[in-house]
Amino acid sequence: MYGEITSLSNKDGYCWAKNKYFAELYEVTKTTISRWINQLREKGYIKVEMVYKADSKEIEQRNIYVLDAPSQLNNQYLMPSPNLPIK
Repeated sequence: MYGEITSLSNKDGYCWAKNKYFAELYEVTKTTISRWINQLREKGYIKVEMVYKADSKEIEQRNIYVLDAPSQLNNQYLMPSPNLPIK
């Protein structure tokens, strides 16, 4: 998922794809996609920005930005242990 967001960000600097696109791509529900996006955001891999319609609380577009580096705190949980054998 992170790779797809990164790829879609190359043109405009952000990913604008909707959850429906990702759900169809990965054959999962939109709820699962929301959970995955939230996990990437919480771990510091992406930033999510909502663009609202003028004078409204209605969301016009969601922009997902790939961050340069995840936070060091979260990185410790995502990197393989140096003691594990490489297969």
